[in-house]
Amino acid sequence: MYRWIPYAFVRMVVFLSGGILLAIHAPDCIPAGTALAALAGVIIVYLLFLYWPGVTFRPVWQGVLAMLALFLTGYLQVGYKTECRRPDHLVQAGDSVQYYQCRVIDQPVARERSWKVTVAVDRVYTGVWRPRSGKVLLYVRPDALPAMPAYGDVLLVKGPPATVLPPANPGEFDFRQYLQFQNIYHQQFLQKGQVVRMGHAPPSRIWAHALQVRRWAAHVLATHVDGKEQQAVASALVLGMTDDLDQGLLDAYSATGVVHVLAVSGLHVSILYVILGWILRPVQRLRYGRVLLAGVSLVVLWGYAFVTGLSPSVLRAVAMFSFVVVGQAFHRQGNVYNMLAASAFFLLLYNPYLIMSVGFQLSYLAVLGIVYLQPWLYKLWEPNARVWDEVWKMTCVTLAAQLATTVVVLFYFHQFPNYFLLVNLLLVPGSSIVLVGGLVLLACSGLPWAAGVLGSILTGCIHFLNSIVTVVAAFPFSVWGNIYLTPLQCWLLLAMGIAGAALLQHRHYAYIVTMLCLAILFSASRWHYIFDEVRPARMTVYKVPGHSAWDLVAEGRVSLYADTALMKDVRKQRFHIHPNHQRCGAAGGVPNVVERSHAVPGARLIVWRKKIILQITGPEFPMPERLAVDYLIISNNSLKDLKLLAAHIDAKQILLDSSNTYYFATKLLNDAVPLGLRVHSVWHRGAFQEITG
Repeated sequence: MYRWIPYAFVRMVVFLSGGILLAIHAPDCIPAGTALAALAGVIIVYLLFLYWPGVTFRPVWQGVLAMLALFLTGYLQVGYKTECRRPDHLVQAGDSVQYYQCRVIDQPVARERSWKVTVAVDRVYTGVWRPRSGKVLLYVRPDALPAMPAYGDVLLVKGPPATVLPPANPGEFDFRQYLQFQNIYHQQFLQKGQVVRMGHAPPSRIWAHALQVRRWAAHVLATHVDGKEQQAVASALVLGMTDDLDQGLLDAYSATGVVHVLAVSGLHVSILYVILGWILRPVQRLRYGRVLLAGVSLVVLWGYAFVTGLSPSVLRAVAMFSFVVVGQAFHRQGNVYNMLAASAFFLLLYNPYLIMSVGFQLSYLAVLGIVYLQPWLYKLWEPNARVWDEVWKMTCVTLAAQLATTVVVLFYFHQFPNYFLLVNLLLVPGSSIVLVGGLVLLACSGLPWAAGVLGSILTGCIHFLNSIVTVVAAFPFSVWGNIYLTPLQCWLLLAMGIAGAALLQHRHYAYIVTMLCLAILFSASRWHYIFDEVRPARMTVYKVPGHSAWDLVAEGRVSLYADTALMKDVRKQRFHIHPNHQRCGAAGGVPNVVERSHAVPGARLIVWRKKIILQITGPEFPMPERLAVDYLIISNNSLKDLKLLAAHIDAKQILLDSSNTYYFATKLLNDAVPLGLRVHSVWHRGAFQEITG
């Protein structure tokens, strides 16, 4: 037991995380009152064990009770931080809101056709003004206000905010859950005349000044760095501002496995920390040199966080490294795992929903991988030349971080960059130069000649980095895509990785047996997934507003039928349709073999696996004398009279896709009730999916 003493915070964060995860995934399994009473009881019993004489095995029981208390604390903290449970929250109030007053609590983002603004509600008008709480995500058209709102602006909004809906299509990104983890439950689309700016009252003066500094820094970079793409990458690398990045360039960075350099996170903070350690190396030889180095490092790191606008990802990274800096300053042999666990413990105690953040998970996994795996990998080869030694060190760091994060990356992003090692070896040093050069440029912005020279150098460096990424992304087999893991498979692979790391250190036979058992469970899970998801034939009609989209999928093959505009819009396909293809193991672009396909004016008729599917796409469709079909898809408001339809076509299931208007779909749903027809509207009920064989 004593070997666990240096890892106190590791144990603490594990049990705290367990309580948090239980509360997130099963929020009502323990009533809040029961959990609070249990926590109080555990604390009382702990104190009795601590001070009652003659109790045997006291240290063991004290540890058990302390971990149970942390578990319950994590569970209760989620409830406390869930704002919708407050009695004055918009979710609980149930008021008919006519107007509401709110404040902008984050930096607005300019989108293609609107401004995305996060606001906190102060009060609502329901005949009388009354205080209410809650956050709302606003999408404001540019003509609704004279200028884009700023952090701290007070707005008066007309109309009630709408509850964020769940995903409409199978496998689609759950935007509602993503917002709920940020305590946002409502959204509203604002037109001209629905919003008025009433004043300016920032919730935090510190945050307001930080955002002002970031705007100044972005202006300096845009002034001295040439080229739109180069300016966007400079803002991303130095300040973490990714709003202006071109989607094609962003896809190239993602495909080559270096998209992390575009988001200011632990990588950038670690680069600054290493450079500071190198610059202040002589100071460390002084009597209090380590303490002085820690003080300077903390000032620089938190100053950098201020320049980046105190964004959540930067705050996480700086907080994590702050614990490491302080620990190394006061404990010469400090345990880095305990320091990392301490930072995670206090971050989760402050905001338990961070545990569901992909950035939080990847940051800690990458650092743990570097700390644990890099020394083992480095021992595999000892180069004689200094140059090759540095290259090998960087290679080991990249491999360690990639190995530690691969499973999570596959689970969330469904792809693996095959050339990640090659690109990282070039991009990480290059991004370090851009980061440091960008900060020096900001410091020298008052000297036009120096700023001009630095801007030219940065422009050339960024152009070189973009060229590398673009060229490598075009290589054959640059991405291994279409990968789908279930949550269970993700956990099994993570457990196999932990067992493998333990085997690497302890060389014990038990870890081999553990890995073998986990591999068998993983194989069984994959077979179950194949028989349950991949092999069955299914038909899906998607909800893609303004478009017609449906497909036939079976045994890893897919036939997609969509209108011309949607077939050209890769972004919409990627968001609404491709997740279902990935879940079904379908390879894009590989058609199914349909038995028969026949096109007539205003319609198409398909026979597939003994099912007859008719899609009516236009009013010119000639009604047959009598036709029996399994599925009838109505598109483009093409059918006005359901009675006429019922007289000529006998359809087991009528489907209204999202190329119809909402009003048209509502009318047909109402007309179908007295006729006894089975009608499914994707506007009202989301996507239609049915297994056909």
